[in-house]
Amino acid sequence: MEYISSTYEILALRCMDASIDERHSNWAAEMLKAGFETDHLASLVLLERPINQFEIKHLFDVILDELKLDYSKCHKIIYEYTSYLIQQFLLKRNSAEKLLRQIQRLYLFLDYDYELSPFYLLYHAKIDLDSNGYQHYYDGANSENIELKIFDECMDWLDNYPIN
Repeated sequence: MEYISSTYEILALRCMDASIDERHSNWAAEMLKAGFETDHLASLVLLERPINQFEIKHLFDVILDELKLDYSKCHKIIYEYTSYLIQQFLLKRNSAEKLLRQIQRLYLFLDYDYELSPFYLLYHAKIDLDSNGYQHYYDGANSENIELKIFDECMDWLDNYPIN
């Protein structure tokens, strides 16, 4: 059985020690629909507010263990999540702005990871181009070609880091 695609996001969120929220319960519901069953997966779907993060993170770790989903190699997981985000963008499920905003957060989380730096620079270039028509972050990018520059970086990324 193959894991659902949002598993990339969920593992990245766990690596980043993000709070458990409705993204996690939605993921759990989709996993159940896809045929995955564990002793604890259904309880993640039925989250009650307010959520005690300490208790729910422990439950979430139990679920990941039951599903044999390892999040210990955070760098690799963040790269896989980046590839997933790029694929979603290329399938027109996300805007360029959303893609770049998400990847720039990953860049900062990985402490200014060199491989993600083009997306960070494009993020700031796009903001400046959108607000004042001028940017100094990404060499050669202007209002006419910024979308092409983003597309080219995405294709280069997927050439180097395809999703397994």
